[in-house]
Amino acid sequence: VYFSMEEHLHRACGLTCPADNSARLPDAVCRNIFAMLTEGPVAVSKRRMLELKKLNDRMAVLSATEKETGFPDMSVVDLLTDGVPLVGQEAESPLFAKRPKPMDLEPDQLKAQALLRRRALQKMKGLVSEQDYKAMKDETSEELAAGFLTGPYHSEQEVSDILKTDAWSLSPRFLLRQGEDAKIRIIDDFKMSAVNRAFGSSSFLELQDTDYAVGLLRFLSRVLQDRSKVRVPLSDGTVLEGNWDPEMLRQPALLGKTLDLSKAYRQVSIHPSTREHAVLGFPDPQGKWEFYIAQSLPFGAAASVYGFNKAALAILHIMVVKFAAIATDFYDDYTVYEFRPAAFLLDKVLMRLLDLLGWTYAKSGRKFVPFDNKVVSLGVSLGLDEIWGGTLKVENKAGRLEKIAELLRTVAQGGAVTRSDVASLHGLINFAGGLIMGFELKPTSRMLSRALSGPFQGSTLELRLACALALDVIAQCRPKRCPATILPPIVLYTDGAFEKGRGAWGAVLVDAYTGSRWVFGGEVCQPLMGHWGKEAGAQVICQVEAYALAITLFGIRGVLKGRSVLAWIDNNACLYGFVKRYSPSASMMRLISLVALMESSMEALLWFERVPSKSNPADLPSRGQFAEACERFRAINKGDVAATDTMMDFVRAPHYEPKLAQAILTSARLEADWAQEVLQ
Repeated sequence: VYFSMEEHLHRACGLTCPADNSARLPDAVCRNIFAMLTEGPVAVSKRRMLELKKLNDRMAVLSATEKETGFPDMSVVDLLTDGVPLVGQEAESPLFAKRPKPMDLEPDQLKAQALLRRRALQKMKGLVSEQDYKAMKDETSEELAAGFLTGPYHSEQEVSDILKTDAWSLSPRFLLRQGEDAKIRIIDDFKMSAVNRAFGSSSFLELQDTDYAVGLLRFLSRVLQDRSKVRVPLSDGTVLEGNWDPEMLRQPALLGKTLDLSKAYRQVSIHPSTREHAVLGFPDPQGKWEFYIAQSLPFGAAASVYGFNKAALAILHIMVVKFAAIATDFYDDYTVYEFRPAAFLLDKVLMRLLDLLGWTYAKSGRKFVPFDNKVVSLGVSLGLDEIWGGTLKVENKAGRLEKIAELLRTVAQGGAVTRSDVASLHGLINFAGGLIMGFELKPTSRMLSRALSGPFQGSTLELRLACALALDVIAQCRPKRCPATILPPIVLYTDGAFEKGRGAWGAVLVDAYTGSRWVFGGEVCQPLMGHWGKEAGAQVICQVEAYALAITLFGIRGVLKGRSVLAWIDNNACLYGFVKRYSPSASMMRLISLVALMESSMEALLWFERVPSKSNPADLPSRGQFAEACERFRAINKGDVAATDTMMDFVRAPHYEPKLAQAILTSARLEADWAQEVLQ
């Protein structure tokens, strides 16, 4: 039984903004915020020092985790002391939601096939160049010196003698140059050795990414706006309430810093029972293999991801519960926030904690940074200097977009490009986006992924056009100013109708913030319908559905600046195209690109969801029933939206046209900026 249109609209209007991650914040972090604001930096710092004096070695820290802090998964202590198994089924953990993925291969089967798999792997060709081999050898030598590996071994028999079995798995190593500075990253391919197939996971890893960090800081900023009392809501609806500490009422600066673990996975050992699946190797340019045995978790094993993240959360738990830190964790990066009077001491306390645990971290160089009012976390710069005023400034770190643009320009202009170049660019673009930072680069990311999925074709037309789109989007990027108060999202339903060669569209919009309730609708012009028919065939309902969203967003561009939109679509193919920001259909891809351009120029946040056709309010205006729609949804009929000639040329172009894109971007941004100034 479907919701009626009215019921669905009513429920949709009750949803919160997808950018609001405050519901994910642990109560322990919220309590730390409350303690700092009510007790003050001196009292909290004294308590931290007292807690630190109770700990004198690694076992004392682990014992405290088990007995005092209430960490919900004490099996993690066993992982830290005994090591992480590389194969078998991961035990369910209360740290994460459940998403079982069973093993494809039993560990006994893996052992039985190990010898044959090794022989097949070693028939691989040698590395491409002496340069890559030297880089691989240098990185491996560093791991040997650090005790992460043993070796080298120059024959299979030598490895078999050490492991006391010939049923051992060989995972080949390969080299990847990563990031803006082409940092060398060594990957161990546990997929090719089938070791990953013999590991089954139980957890869904929901990590504390940039969106989570921004949600935390906006939550903190909201608390700071009420100077009459300190009020901090908890997850169960309880609100902690107390008087402000006098020193905190002086508004000391909020600072942040990162603690970067060195060689993250390598700091956790492999369980001895699965050591036979920890053999790594690579050939020299002549094809002769050399072997190594990993002593700690390798980068490339599925088990490493789950084991390490549990260990990292255990350390975060100690930081938060025992030392009252306001902190987040993403793999090996801890980001800590503290007010200036208490920041220096907290820095020393947390570094001492890591020293006691025996975990190495950056103590000097580029990755060691002091507390500051601007912190770079996960490649994103978070400006904290206006946090007391209710604003957080978020932007890509200095130089990142310029580096990406330089790489994009090389490809877009038809320069020579390798698979490695495309892989590096794909990683950079993926990392530069997200919910808060925006998904406008996702169409390019998808097309780069396609270029990497099969035999590499070099600088194809599709690849060049994908990079041209990204260049246009990047040109419009400005720092995002995230207010403490999160406005309710604009709820937008769109629909398309296609019957007897005629295309029509409709939309229903509700904005709880402004009180606007609007209905839109109109026909798709015949020249455009004819173009789609020639390009896509007889069925163009997906194009009509996508056009409905694109033309509506263009129509409301004056109120869209900086807002979030919950966009409801009832056509699955169209919905998935917008979710993925990609479609194999050229005509659909132009419409998706048009939406991405407007999303970028208006700094909007689009979130796509499915609505059943019977529950979709936009079904009425798409069929010309405007009066009924206005009556049922208490809305005003805004009628049709006229597309500009430039938009029509862009949508009908056989390929992505940068000049047309620039014209659309410039005019949309100009009108959005003007409308915002008028409204203010």
